[in-house]
Order: sequence, then structure tokens, then C-alpha cells
Amino acid sequence: TRAGYVFKGWNTKKDGTGTTITQNSTVEKNLTVYANWKGEFTLTYNSNGGSTCNPGTVTKESGEAWGTLCAPTKTGYTFAGWKNGTTTVTKDSKATGNITVTAEWTTNSYTLTYNSNGGTTCSPTTVTKSYGSTWGTLCTPTRSGYKFSAWKDGTTTVTSSTTVTGNRTVTAEWTGASY
Repeated sequence: TRAGYVFKGWNTKKDGTGTTITQNSTVEKNLTVYANWKGEFTLTYNSNGGSTCNPGTVTKESGEAWGTLCAPTKTGYTFAGWKNGTTTVTKDSKATGNITVTAEWTTNSYTLTYNSNGGTTCSPTTVTKSYGSTWGTLCTPTRSGYKFSAWKDGTTTVTSSTTVTGNRTVTAEWTGASY
């Protein structure tokens, strides 16, 4: 055994270009044989706030492609690939040393769609914002004989300070105007 290497067999030359000697080889004279080693390297995942990769590492021989890599998930984000520092690492990247790869994420955008429920049409009719931000200033529609009271997504009131977590369709709630 040799730390960081895989034993590849015995050979009559140090560089492994000679005759491979196995337990089934016929030997007719004294020989010096050399252990042939291939480097073995480990890729370690850092999901950067995303789901944990299982297993958390990949081990390959020197020069081998890393192969299929884990695809973590993260609420509100789209997985954009793996980086080792500034270098992109893909399934076709070759193992040349131990590395830690960090997940790259792009923030998802979501749309709020207005349903004025008989009131004036909002312009624009939708608002698009990034996950984790707030919806910001919302349209205030008008309706003859009624007073606008709130935007609702089902039973949930949506305001300018509501955090963006997904697409929403909001419906205007109205109360009768007093005269």
C-alpha cells in the first residue's frame, strides 16, 4: 500500500512499460520487479447552503474523469455548477489532485400576477422579483362604489414587505364604500 495511490501491479520496469508480472507469470530467471502505482485523488463537495451530497466525496485515479457529479438543490435557487476556486469542474474534468468543489447558485425570479377582481387593471399586470427580496410597492386599483382593502393570495395577505418565495396570483379584496 502507498498513501494516495492505487497499486496497479508488478512490472519489470520502474515506469510500468516492461512486462507485467502476475501470479500466473512463468518466470525462468531471477527478476527485479517494481510496484506500479497510480495516483488516487478525492473530490469533496461543499454545497454552499444547498442539500448535502451523498456520498460527500468522489475518488478517482489520476487522469480519470470525475464522472457524474452530485446536483444539489436549494430553495429559491438554481444549481449552476461546481467551482474549484475560479475553475469550473464538470463530469469530464480530470482528477489531477485532491480538490474541494463549491456549488454555484443563481437566484430564481418569481412573478406576482394581479387579479383586480372587478377593479381597474393594474399596469403593469405583473411584478417580477428575485427570491428572498420583497415585492415592493404594489398596485392600488380602484372600483366604483368600493374601497380597496388588500391583496390576497388565497387567505394570505400580500403586502409590499412580503418576502418573495415563489410565484403568486393576488386578488383584490373590496369593502363597500360608505356614503
